[in-house]
Amino acid sequence: MSTGGSSDYSPSSPGRLARSEAESKPGSTRTTGPSPRLAPVTAALPTGLEHVRTTDVFDEHHHPAGLLRAHRVADGVWARLVVHRGELTFVFEDDAEHPMVVAAEGSVVIPPGRLHHVELGRPVRFALEFHRERTADAPAAGRESTALDPS
Repeated sequence: MSTGGSSDYSPSSPGRLARSEAESKPGSTRTTGPSPRLAPVTAALPTGLEHVRTTDVFDEHHHPAGLLRAHRVADGVWARLVVHRGELTFVFEDDAEHPMVVAAEGSVVIPPGRLHHVELGRPVRFALEFHRERTADAPAAGRESTALDPS
């Protein structure tokens, strides 16, 4: 994984909305689990954080397997999942009845310790940005999230 960003990075707009699956794919509905909601997808991280690194750009075929299972961001670390192209479904485990579809140029902020996973069923390109509280020790590269842990 690289420590730099992607050349096709496109920052999301604050207040951009996640689309329901029905809006993102006419005539389709999610058949397993609850329907994704139309929800604000925030691009705003808390103030005072510093950028630690940005992952390589992942897609529906090449990504850490841990992203598909419940995992969390390390203590003192915030993540922002940024979708460059396509869309994915993002789920906070403590609010699993309200999955969110995050579309191109959208993002979702992930606080430290909150269990979550992604669902990849369509073409997508996305990356993760990691930021830490200035008072927190930075975890080693690849240890910012339990999904990226190689062990």
